[in-house]
Amino acid sequence: MAGIGGGDLIAFLTQTHDFGNVLAAVVVALLSAAAGFRALQFVLGAERGAVWAPMAMAAFGLGVWATHFVAMLGYRPDLALGFTVSGIALSAGVAVAGIGGALLLGARLRSGAGDALGGAGAGAAVAAMHALGVAGLTGCAPVAALPASALGALFGGIGAAAALRALRRAQGFPLWSALWLSLGVAGLHFTAVAGLRLERIGERAGEGLSRAAVEPLTLIASLGLAAAFIVLTLIEARRDTAQRKLAAVALNIHDAVLILDPQSRATWVNPALTRLTGADLGALRGRCAIAALMGAERDPQAVDALRLAVARGAAETREVRLEDRDGAAVWVEAAASPVRDAAGALAGAILVLHDVSDAKAREMALITAREEAEQSRRWLLAALDAMPLGLAIFDAEGRLALCNAPYRALNPGLEDALIPGAAFAGLLAATVARGLRDIGDADPQAWVGAEIARARAPGGAESEIALIDGRRVWKRTLATATGETLALRIDVTDRVLREA
Repeated sequence: MAGIGGGDLIAFLTQTHDFGNVLAAVVVALLSAAAGFRALQFVLGAERGAVWAPMAMAAFGLGVWATHFVAMLGYRPDLALGFTVSGIALSAGVAVAGIGGALLLGARLRSGAGDALGGAGAGAAVAAMHALGVAGLTGCAPVAALPASALGALFGGIGAAAALRALRRAQGFPLWSALWLSLGVAGLHFTAVAGLRLERIGERAGEGLSRAAVEPLTLIASLGLAAAFIVLTLIEARRDTAQRKLAAVALNIHDAVLILDPQSRATWVNPALTRLTGADLGALRGRCAIAALMGAERDPQAVDALRLAVARGAAETREVRLEDRDGAAVWVEAAASPVRDAAGALAGAILVLHDVSDAKAREMALITAREEAEQSRRWLLAALDAMPLGLAIFDAEGRLALCNAPYRALNPGLEDALIPGAAFAGLLAATVARGLRDIGDADPQAWVGAEIARARAPGGAESEIALIDGRRVWKRTLATATGETLALRIDVTDRVLREA
């Protein structure tokens, strides 16, 4: 007996199917697709992907498998059809591994190419599952039309690809993804069945399980999918409740607050963000809010660090520069904190933007002041080095603070010791130890002590000494009112020679 090859869809369904089974198959398809895509959202945003990934694959695979068999149980009620155990098992395995695996892979790629790849894989897997299920029919001789099967696979692939694309754009429950996948599966099944011919070969179902025996299996699978849908819906409801509570708190916070999904897309912003940046939820919807607000070109490292933290469910704090609603620069401390739902799955993050412009201005002013002070110090040292007068300054503890180049030149043999922090007493001791000064029979320690006392005496000390290279140097030490000691040296060799 030939099957329906085309014509009016309603006529085809009513002539070849029990319409109650058709409606039941549609409900099963919607429930399983909704449960699968909700679990897939948890996979994409959770650290517990090892838990949710098998659940997503099972929901997709068993859901499509149950849809197929619920529809087939009502197909051609005039025939005594049966189903082989191997056909049931193989089709279920292909459905879970092929359909679930393809959709999981496509979703993880998060791109248009991933949508196409996942859709093509899922469409091929649904077609393979359908073919295995039909091949396992008993009590008839199934003859499938290749064009109808190919067209059905195309419908299934398009529906799956559209479902993955809708998942990437979903802001909450993946309703559109569930609708697209259900349409694709229904289109594949009924297009392929429209090209199927079943030849009666007897009045009994033959080997395998009868329709009555298969019905409990599909009922169990359908009830399991319904339970999964209810559980995932409750998890979603708890997540929404938690998000509403967070939003209520954030409304009264002076800082700008965003609630992000795991892909850093804004699902809620408080009025303070709009006051600060001029951006509202409509301007950020569907975009990476972190990159949109902070500008990936201004500080790509900070943007990448915050995005990665949100995706991984980690905490991260960075100082970044934004632009306010008038285009002026605003410095904020951006702190991202993970948010998890009741099941422990990553629901997203809270991003708090605390205005630190005033503190940043003070910090920049301090940096500028330090740079200016350092520049002034360099200028002072350059000026001191250009003087013919040798000058050294010792602090109140008697340690060298600075000395110019002429002072080093007028201390031959001691240049390596004239470093900041060198003790005045140590320099005097090194002068004696290196034989740079002739102290006669005086005790070195006593001589050093006497020199220190002369330097600290009111009015200082003045003398003329001979260097080891034969030059004559006038030197003087002066104590300042704040406790520092100035050491001055001038080369007077020419004057001494003229006076000789």
